[in-house]
Amino acid sequence: MGASKKVPLGLTSWRLPGTTFDAPSLAAQAGIKRLQIDVGGGTRGPVLHSGEHITRLQDHADSAGVQITAVAVNRLNDLGINTVDSSAVARAVDFARISLNTAHSLGVQTILIPSFRQSSINTDDDLRRTADFLRIICDEAVSARIEVATENVLTAPQLVKLLQMVGRSNLRVQGDVGNLALHGVDLSTYCEAARKSLLGEWHLKDHPKPPLENCQLGAGMAEVAGAMSTLLRLNYARSFVIETDHRHATLSEIREDITWVQNTLTQLER
Repeated sequence: MGASKKVPLGLTSWRLPGTTFDAPSLAAQAGIKRLQIDVGGGTRGPVLHSGEHITRLQDHADSAGVQITAVAVNRLNDLGINTVDSSAVARAVDFARISLNTAHSLGVQTILIPSFRQSSINTDDDLRRTADFLRIICDEAVSARIEVATENVLTAPQLVKLLQMVGRSNLRVQGDVGNLALHGVDLSTYCEAARKSLLGEWHLKDHPKPPLENCQLGAGMAEVAGAMSTLLRLNYARSFVIETDHRHATLSEIREDITWVQNTLTQLER
């Protein structure tokens, strides 16, 4: 069996054309059976929390034979999880709670908490407030046996500190090859810092030179193939999720990225 069959591949709903409800069918058409979905909110589409929405999405996924592997709470990038405004943080906590309920209703065991834009971690105070937020959500998630995955671009020492400050066994780290490369974070030391907490499902995207927008995998500065090799050799990855911005792409263009990953995995097995 080739490596491309051993290592599952996934897509993200928020980087595909159409709505979240369209994503399972599109993934299946592209030959992919795993999907991370975004819970929506704000300009990101309707919030997936009503019984009608959840049933509709689950029906679409079941019909397409696609497994939803994680619920991303990308709206938190707009709301801010570490702001000094306590009322804003309270709104972010409430939104994350809604997302936990969505994940539980879908039978999904992981939610993704990003730390970008309004939730970026730039200071020690940002780090402390992020840890406070993650601790709250981890405690809310434990009864439903849901893992809470932080996605960030911290240095290895900062990541160790964050994990220690949260101190919860259901905290995980969602890795992103492109984001780490873009911010100059060393992949190996990052993984070693998060070794016991890595989610194992890695986002793959690339960035052109200079980094303006995403580009086709393998065509940019992220050295994605080398990163994949490192992650697999050190047993830090169990699956890869393509997060190239395909929102305006054709099915053929989406398949090009998938084929590139499959070919890379096959080469790495040799």
